[in-house]
Amino acid sequence: ERWRPGALLAPLALALGLGAGAAALAVTAYLAAYTLHVDRARWATRLAHLVPYLVVVVAWRVVYLRLGYGASRSGIYLDPGGDLMAFAAAIPQRAPGLLGSQLALPWSDLVSLYPYLSPRLPLIMLGLAVLVMAGVAWLLAPLWRRDDKTRFFATGMLLAVLPICATFPADRLLWFVGLGATGLLARLLGEPRTTRARKLAAGTLIAIHLVLAPLLLLLRSRTMETVERPLARAEASIPRGADITGKTVVLVNPPSDLFAAYVLVTRASRGTPAPARLRWLAAGTASVDVERIDARTLRIRPARGYLADTAERMLRGLRARFAVGDHLDLTGLSIEVTAITPDGRPAEATFRFDVALDDPALLLM
Repeated sequence: ERWRPGALLAPLALALGLGAGAAALAVTAYLAAYTLHVDRARWATRLAHLVPYLVVVVAWRVVYLRLGYGASRSGIYLDPGGDLMAFAAAIPQRAPGLLGSQLALPWSDLVSLYPYLSPRLPLIMLGLAVLVMAGVAWLLAPLWRRDDKTRFFATGMLLAVLPICATFPADRLLWFVGLGATGLLARLLGEPRTTRARKLAAGTLIAIHLVLAPLLLLLRSRTMETVERPLARAEASIPRGADITGKTVVLVNPPSDLFAAYVLVTRASRGTPAPARLRWLAAGTASVDVERIDARTLRIRPARGYLADTAERMLRGLRARFAVGDHLDLTGLSIEVTAITPDGRPAEATFRFDVALDDPALLLM
């Protein structure tokens, strides 16, 4: 509508959004969709309209890297600018679950749980998500051909899902995807239904979004409380008395890194006595063999090796293979990889402490 202040305010708003969080990068999906389907200027002019936003994104990325932000070596958080191949490989695994959740059910948060329930379930649920997307695409086909706003909303939604594929699927990431999906569903449900199949499909979407969704919101709003409960139980299992300060707590086999990683942060935030250090020797749901080699050394061998499940790969992915002899020194502890699985993961490691294992400075749990 040629509102001139927008030429300055819109790039400024994008800069503020990126300053608040990298997720705001998804807004550029709608800039691209607008350029493709709504802007009626010549192509050279359309692209010129995008230049201020490109400058903002490039400047943000430079500052982002200079300040040391980003992800590196993680098997869960992927930086497209640092490892484009790993990010591209993750898109077909993560995008269907996110889009399926946005358009219908089930929730994308469940994607990470499927491997624990059944080895076949991830593939089954991926197929279900693809079917949901195909059904919505079939419903939209007539509108896509004649309505530029439908094309705008659909393209924006599809492009907005790409940046959030940089981490594990979760509905909390769908805010910007939902902007396009909301407009898309509004266009779709406003269309007359000419066949029984289309009436049934539209009725299903109405039932999900206008009947089920408001009711499920009561349950979904408790998500973080659901996450907090097991973390609080894990934190409470570690002694809280003043005698714990100065000690190193060694956890042999927490079921997930998640349960151990937040303990010290939680203690600091609440001002309660905390160990000087927290170490854990293995994580996961498989059994772990523990052998004491000498007074200060343990040999640890998880039944399926280290990093067997996605949940164990927050801080180390599989692209960089390990080797026998790989070594890591931490305060009071030296770790060495002593055996490797065929796919390059540590099968076994030794943990050598600076003091004897029965020294009062250590508390093994």
